Amino acid sequence: MTIAVGTVTLGILFSTSLLGLAEDRKTTGDDAAATVELQVIVHRSMDAAGLALARESALALLATAGIAGEWRECGGGGRGCEGQNGPALIVVLLLPVLKMSQRAVCGEATRDGRTGVGTVLIYVPRHVELAQEFRSSSGARSQPALATLQAGHLVGLTVAHEVGHVSGLPHTGAGVMKARPNVGEIVALRTSQLRFAAAEATRMRLALQGPADILARRP
Repeated sequence: MTIAVGTVTLGILFSTSLLGLAEDRKTTGDDAAATVELQVIVHRSMDAAGLALARESALALLATAGIAGEWRECGGGGRGCEGQNGPALIVVLLLPVLKMSQRAVCGEATRDGRTGVGTVLIYVPRHVELAQEFRSSSGARSQPALATLQAGHLVGLTVAHEVGHVSGLPHTGAGVMKARPNVGEIVALRTSQLRFAAAEATRMRLALQGPADILARRP
């Protein structure tokens, strides 16, 4: 994923989903709200202020899909967050390192085929780099949404994006699931205008409401 900021091109790579949602599932609860529990393991990667921004951004984006997010910060190894499995649980690891093989990667996602539990990896230092590049870009001088951007805002976007992948969503040409968000998406994020599309929201709610076996691995 690349982001153009003024004359500078920044790189963000979001993973594609390893799992897809079964297309033909019918249910009377398609439009019902869903809840997802995010068990967040911080690994000393963010301070309290950054975590608060990440939480606010992620939950606000999930809310646009009709999903109520429960953000639970756990101790190392997930201590204090045990006791739940299934598609409504996603473990979020906020890592204090860049991805060794691809430093431009911001996040990755997968789902355990046996338990249904999703796991999201977030490479926090990459978000710190990107936030700094946005704030120092020429566009930031005329756009307060960029001038005040913090890494936590971007971490929240990545978490919501990867929850979409865990729920079976592919990349799209616009919105939260866009593979290569530009300045427009970041400004929309900061002004509470970025959102999941209606069809994406329905697929996510189905995935989070139903049993793990409604998800089928794509070749």
